[in-house]
Amino acid sequence: MLNKLFSSEAADISVHFSDGNDGRVSSGLQTFAPGDTLNGYIAINPGETVTYKKLIVRVKWRTEGRGDTDEGVWTTTEEPEGTLTPGNVKTVPFSAVLPGEPWSYSGRWISIVWGIEVEADVAWKVNPRHFAPFILAPTWATPER
Repeated sequence: MLNKLFSSEAADISVHFSDGNDGRVSSGLQTFAPGDTLNGYIAINPGETVTYKKLIVRVKWRTEGRGDTDEGVWTTTEEPEGTLTPGNVKTVPFSAVLPGEPWSYSGRWISIVWGIEVEADVAWKVNPRHFAPFILAPTWATPER
């Protein structure tokens, strides 16, 4: 499972999805259907003390590939200012009912990628950011033969 997707000197960030999707996994990524409830939490284990103005968790999609890029934020959870200290793992829950579209897509020229984005708004520094992808696609009924 792709839980630990980001490591830096500042923090280890991992995204944990609940099993509300019946454990569907495709291409190593959690898979959800339109209308599913996406539940889970972010775990942040800092390597150094970090003081942030706010901690933001977004459920969003973005395009990748050729041409112009686009993105849309489906839902946002914000936590007010605080401090991350080494040895103390910070957890931030997230929950969202997923929309009917756009579906995840991986094509030759363009891809639509859904994911959880975590950002710490830190004063006078580059904001630490992390994006953990998942798949949003309908579950098709198996035809009876």
